[in-house]
This record gives sequence, C-alpha cells and structure tokens, in this order.
Amino acid sequence: RPPRTRSGHAMAFDKARNVVWLFGGADKNGDLLADTWSWDGGKWVKHRPANSPAARQGHAIAYDTARNEIVLFGGRTKKGAQNDTWVWDGSDWTPRKPDRKPSARAFHAMATKDPACGVILFGGASIDRKGSDETWYWDGESWILIHVNTTPQPRSGHGLAYDRDRGAWVAFGGQLGSSLVTPLTFELEPSSIMEVVFHDDTPQAVADDILTSNGAIVLNEGVTIGSRTFNTWHVAAPKSKLNALIANDPVVHAQFVPRAVDTNDGSSLAMGVNLV
Repeated sequence: RPPRTRSGHAMAFDKARNVVWLFGGADKNGDLLADTWSWDGGKWVKHRPANSPAARQGHAIAYDTARNEIVLFGGRTKKGAQNDTWVWDGSDWTPRKPDRKPSARAFHAMATKDPACGVILFGGASIDRKGSDETWYWDGESWILIHVNTTPQPRSGHGLAYDRDRGAWVAFGGQLGSSLVTPLTFELEPSSIMEVVFHDDTPQAVADDILTSNGAIVLNEGVTIGSRTFNTWHVAAPKSKLNALIANDPVVHAQFVPRAVDTNDGSSLAMGVNLV
C-alpha cells in the first residue's frame, strides 16, 4: 500500500541506499503526519523507527552526500513553525542539537551536491509568515549562515537544486506572503548569488516550485494559484536554454508536490508517479 494522499511533505533521493525517502506532510483532512517511507523503484515501504520528528508539513529534507544520511530541518507542527534538525541513517531518526541554527521556518528549500558536500538551506516562512532571504550551510555538526553579496528576494515555497555542470545551487520562484515573487532564477556560488534572467522563456511566477537535478536542472513548477496543472521546465546544462513540457498534476488538490531525482537513471519521482 502506498502512502496516503498528502501535501506539504518532503522527499529526497538517497544515493547510498538507492531509494527515495518521504517524510511527513498533511493528509486530505489537514491532519499532520510523521510517517517515514522509502521507494525503491518498484514499491513503497513504510518504516517504523524507534525515534521520529514530530508530525509536520512544510519541512525540507536533503541527502547529505558527505555523511550518507538524510537531513531534516524545520517545518510546521501543531505548535507552529520549528527549527529542529534531525538526521536519518536508513533505520532511525536522531535529533541534532547544533550550537547555531536558522530561526523557525516552514516551506524553505534544501539541497546538496555530489561529490561530497554539506547541505544548503535557503529561504522559508518564519513564525510570523514573513519570507526569509537567508542562506545556511549544514556541515554535519552545525548550521553556518552564509553571507552573500547579493541576495534574492525573500521567499517560501520555492525550489532549490544543485547544478553540477555549472557548480552552483539554483533557486527559483516561490512566494512572499500572499504574493508570488518575481520569476527570476538565482545561482548561488561560493562568494555570491548571481541573478540569471531567462528572458522570454522564463517560467511564470508560481508558488511551490520544485527543482530536481540530475546534472541538468528540472523545474516542476507546482500549482499556479487557482489551477490544477503544473508545468515542467528543463534547464539544459551547460547552456541556459529552457524547453517547456506540459503535464497534468496527478494530485488534484495538492499545492505542494515534492519530487526527488534518482541520480542513477535520471528519473524524477513524484509520490509514486515516475516522470522520465
């Protein structure tokens, strides 16, 4: 049996174990979930760890290639926005108590790169639902605030992925409060964030953008406000050319449809739907 219908969950591909992990979210009744699932390309498996983060939605997870574990940060529980950090080793969740950490937030984005590196976190909505423009780095022990020369507009519900051909993290879209942010793409480099405008081919501003990466960048735009469809854009690396592909959203009521890329075959997984 697959995971129940949900939104606001998080997914990430685990290269060491060759599975996609899914955690949490909110079901169709709005009840928060704290379940952990894996997808091996053929079936879903529900795991029953001894320890687990509290039920939540709007959190983010990413695979830490340096330590071969999944990192979870934040999200919104029944008590509100959180700033806790958990790591998953394939069998159990372990809470981490870093000296420094981002403020409580939800609907932020996290990504890592390969070869081995820590995890990057960008943006999110704080307790007062204001968007953040912060960039943080997880080194396995603590969160480090990265000071950049130019920062994108504060946002939440955006997408983030690492483009290994350019050697940069790419963030796109999202919203600030109830307004969609300017539809520009930003590339995070070691010393700055570089704004990249894709001119006439730039995807429209949408909330809940999902960026996945398997060398090139694939942007699954989420759901436009008032719409039940999403667009998939492909950013061909190393050239900045966009090719529009249209698809129907299989989850009619979802406003946040996380996806994870299998770096072995380049496919993108969206809650059991395999997008080649």
